Amino acid sequence: MVKLQNHSWQGNATDLENVIERSVRLSRKNILEAEDILVNEPLEISDSSVPLPDLYHGFSMEKYLSDIRKNLIDKAMELASGNGSEAARLLGISP
Repeated sequence: MVKLQNHSWQGNATDLENVIERSVRLSRKNILEAEDILVNEPLEISDSSVPLPDLYHGFSMEKYLSDIRKNLIDKAMELASGNGSEAARLLGISP
């Protein structure tokens, strides 16, 4: 409860319902613990934790970013069990 109460909810009760539903679906436990609650918290990424690609003549930043975008969408779709609207919410984009 503390984790849910401390989260900065940007939306309405539907956001809370989606978090609970997603957490229940993805948990392998019968009772959810705080660490099982999948709230959309901002990722803290330090510069050293993000590997950068090797640059070379002919490197395409657009293709590289497009590939990253596709991989993120695929991951969100997997987490959302194929639900496009839920995947979009995970990514913070419109469906």
